[in-house]
Amino acid sequence: MKKVYSHFSALSLLLFSLMLAGCFRPVKPQIRAEAYVPVYGFDSSLRMISASGPQPTVNAGKLYVVGKTLFQVELDKGIHVIDYTDEQNPKKLGFINIGGCSEVAVKNNVIFTNCMNDVVSIDINDLSAPKELNRAVNAFSSDYYYNQMAVRQKPPYPNVYYKCPDGFQGDVIGWKLEKNVEWANCQTY
Repeated sequence: MKKVYSHFSALSLLLFSLMLAGCFRPVKPQIRAEAYVPVYGFDSSLRMISASGPQPTVNAGKLYVVGKTLFQVELDKGIHVIDYTDEQNPKKLGFINIGGCSEVAVKNNVIFTNCMNDVVSIDINDLSAPKELNRAVNAFSSDYYYNQMAVRQKPPYPNVYYKCPDGFQGDVIGWKLEKNVEWANCQTY
């Protein structure tokens, strides 16, 4: 009886495997008759660190507090530096321009943040002239970059399909319309 049972189990496993084999077919890319594709390049202005006067908060992100100074991310743009010694009347001291910024931490007058998918450390002893101390290029994965920055980059046209940007190919510096585009699965609304 044991032999029959073991043969039955092996036969069942084989049949089940054959049934599943039909379920796993290679995915064929959908081809769009017309779609926008990103034009990649290197936009050095997105990686420059600079200071400017106080800016309005439009797309607020994470906060970090050191003493009576608050650092607030302005998503994709940089970091607000705010003095809140008088908690009823906080005063914006300045703004540090950092392209693709979404994170912030501060220690010993050094900001640690992301600039696109790089990690940078910035000396802020003089807020009017922040100095980049170090940069770890491509420290974050392509997925991080896609979720934090590239997803916000899309063609400026409503109701069009486009190929989703890939952060490791460079910065999206433009868009071009092409015919018969594979994998153009993103869409503007």
